[in-house]
Amino acid sequence: MSHWLASMVLVVALIVVVAVTLGAQDAPPRTPAGPLVARFLQSKERPPTSYRARRRLQAENLRFKKSAWIEVITEFAGGRMNYTVTGRGGSELVQNRVLLPALDAERELLRERRELALTEANYQFTEEGPAGEGLTRIRLIPLRKDRRLLDGFLLVTADADLVEITGKLAKAPSFWTTSVTLTRQYRKIGGIRVPASVTSIAEVRIAGRSTFSMTYEFEVIDGVQVARPR
Repeated sequence: MSHWLASMVLVVALIVVVAVTLGAQDAPPRTPAGPLVARFLQSKERPPTSYRARRRLQAENLRFKKSAWIEVITEFAGGRMNYTVTGRGGSELVQNRVLLPALDAERELLRERRELALTEANYQFTEEGPAGEGLTRIRLIPLRKDRRLLDGFLLVTADADLVEITGKLAKAPSFWTTSVTLTRQYRKIGGIRVPASVTSIAEVRIAGRSTFSMTYEFEVIDGVQVARPR
């Protein structure tokens, strides 16, 4: 079980960071990837400089019959993220050796945001056509085998606003974790794109399939109180 616990800490930390590394590039796209891709890459949207958000994290492994959840308040400012636990349940082992350490690891990995951004320095982008509900699917191909990059797809609106990112980590996180598939959804609050939820499925040697999910409820973004959804 120790291998599963260690693997899940790394997996959870990685998928959280993969999902928040968004950023426009300064130069025009190098290749004719399509007008929607060009618009997406040239968008000048910025991530929030500070926020306060409630999160609920859950992890489960059926083979070991272990599951747990925690609820935390996360605060981000000055490039640093801190958290306070407000609720917890399930396996204390999973809480203390997977979920909480993963939040600690996220704080360290946030420093690598620029290296992992959704730009042509890291990815090749190709428009693949309509995906229904007014969305377009964009193929996302990593330019290097990096466990912090994603091999998958983006879903964007006609205005090139990112709605969802899904796929597999471009490189297995470790010997014990053979693959990780994630889906992350976004929404806009006050014109700022923020994560709404993330889910993942990890295949771990011996331990089998492990699942993870996290939801966000933002309370304050850049000093402005956020109206809670009804």
